[in-house]
Amino acid sequence: MALQKNEAYIASIKQILTGNLDYAHLSKDSIMATKSVEKEVVSLEASPEEVKIRELADKEDKYNLFEKAKAKVNVVMFAPVNGTITQKYSVKNKHLYLEVAVAKNTPIKSIADGTVIFSDWTPTNAFVIVVRHTNGFISVYKNAASQTKEQGDVVKTGEVIALAGAAGRESTSGPLHFELWKDGQPVDPTQYMAFN
Repeated sequence: MALQKNEAYIASIKQILTGNLDYAHLSKDSIMATKSVEKEVVSLEASPEEVKIRELADKEDKYNLFEKAKAKVNVVMFAPVNGTITQKYSVKNKHLYLEVAVAKNTPIKSIADGTVIFSDWTPTNAFVIVVRHTNGFISVYKNAASQTKEQGDVVKTGEVIALAGAAGRESTSGPLHFELWKDGQPVDPTQYMAFN
């Protein structure tokens, strides 16, 4: 289309230079295009290849759990401990929890009102406490040295539920393994609370 416009423009200029142009009909439009140029018809319909790519993208998005797990409510929670985050939450690295360095026997507190749905010692994570909160949140506290709450206990925001520092560790500090879940999906706890 651009080539046709250029050819029409050059033909108009040739007519002017050779004197073969009727001056009575000379106008800017006659210089720009002496020939009528057909308009190019563009189809806006998706090709079969584009349809397949769109279907594939829809399927991938449908099963991408972590994209859908972004925070959808504005909730303020309190950090279970004040400490230094030694390992951050990262979906990319499949690290779906925080590790927070704290002194041994530091009180671990409930981040919000809730009910303890699990509280017991495990061989791999020492004492583990799981609390169900409102709005579909569940908090998980692992590597505790001891627990102060049992399954079925109702807890308030800031209430001590355990003490940090896995039993049997000789170091003066031990990491708290902390997970936060929303509607069955892991979420980054730092979206809801500050740890220091």
